[in-house]
Amino acid sequence: MYDPKYVVSFPKGGFISMIRSINDAYKYAVKYNRVLIIDCRKNWFKESIYDYFFIHSPHVYVGDINFLYKKIQPLSMYPKQVDLIGVNDLDDRTFNINLDRDYDEQIVIYSHFGRDESIRSFFELVSLKPEIYKSYMIARDRLPSSYVGVHISNINKVDEFLELRRQLLKDKTVFIASPAKEVVDRFKKEFNALSFSDVPYKNDEEPVGVDNHKYNTDTIVDLLLLASSSELYCGSTSYCRAAVELHEDPVLLKRLLTESFVKD
Repeated sequence: MYDPKYVVSFPKGGFISMIRSINDAYKYAVKYNRVLIIDCRKNWFKESIYDYFFIHSPHVYVGDINFLYKKIQPLSMYPKQVDLIGVNDLDDRTFNINLDRDYDEQIVIYSHFGRDESIRSFFELVSLKPEIYKSYMIARDRLPSSYVGVHISNINKVDEFLELRRQLLKDKTVFIASPAKEVVDRFKKEFNALSFSDVPYKNDEEPVGVDNHKYNTDTIVDLLLLASSSELYCGSTSYCRAAVELHEDPVLLKRLLTESFVKD
């Protein structure tokens, strides 16, 4: 009956920044009655978000993105005429919009870091793809019913963390999630600690020599395992704050991790 208007999200940053950026774009789409296209293939994620989550909203396009790009490329666009099909250098570019106003253009591009601190609204929209749910359950079954979740991003922060919490971890099963192999090795040496991901980093910044799909899966599964822990200890990183947010919302976490909700 009418030509829809679109907002295309090329989210920036690490996994949680990506989620926050998608949140921003989704709220914008709902507020201004646009169709949201989420494209995570142009950054480090390198895959479609739909490979990992079902997204349940009439405002989100979940079909073939490249097919839609061919249809909408000629439409008016802000910023002007980004090549949706051919653009490959978005890692070095940002496209910001005023999220508090609509634009006359039929397409607006939002390629930025998220400003919304909460990740709850994203997880309220989604359910896990069966493969991700299965990966989570395989790891969860290797842990006891009660365990301690720990996330530390950098080996330099371990001594300070243990000075405060070493006795709390003694004689308990610890699930340790960290992008730094040295952190995982230290915890396995000192505690009954388990880790299920293999995410080697170079200079604590870039994953190297990693199967991209496994890296993305591990990132999501580790977040869910941290959130599922009986006790959760971590620092101030956005990844850890997201785990705490899910940990403190047992209703949402239970829905995400209930097999009946893993559906098309």
